[in-house]
Amino acid sequence: MSWTEGNNAVRMALFDGTYWTEARTIHQSETLFVNWADFPSVVGLSDGTLAAHWLELNGPGSYQYDVKIAFSFDEGLNWTTPIIPHDDRSKREHGFVSLIPDDSAGLTALWLDGRAYDNQAADDSYENAMQVRARRIAPDGSMGPESLLDPRACTCCQTSAVRKEAGNIIAVECH
Repeated sequence: MSWTEGNNAVRMALFDGTYWTEARTIHQSETLFVNWADFPSVVGLSDGTLAAHWLELNGPGSYQYDVKIAFSFDEGLNWTTPIIPHDDRSKREHGFVSLIPDDSAGLTALWLDGRAYDNQAADDSYENAMQVRARRIAPDGSMGPESLLDPRACTCCQTSAVRKEAGNIIAVECH
């Protein structure tokens, strides 16, 4: 389980079927992006490694933030230096993340990406849109190529994913 404490800490605890561990800090920063709808997560990988994501402000605007992902090899006591899964470094929204573990102790990160979206523009064209993007991340933190999954998606809804034998099934909720 993961959560934010105040506006500056991402925390987690593990449940062994009977008891919860003490709360552990994943990341602490004065530049966390904290929002009721776009929240951090922790997943267990096939080899027991934990992967966590959170959002970090990258500019002065309310919706200018990056996705950060880190790994823990000791049940959340220590975390690797975070990586940013998206190639885009614009001061735009990158969030609503799903982490999908795979059999090789890696994962696929899926997120909404605002590199092509300008919510201040009067332009409502097909090109001015939030996108769904993904990238596979190996257990050592190395990343495969970034993939565009959908060039036009809802701007503010959570992504969801489930892993099936035939491949991942991905959805974005829209209200």
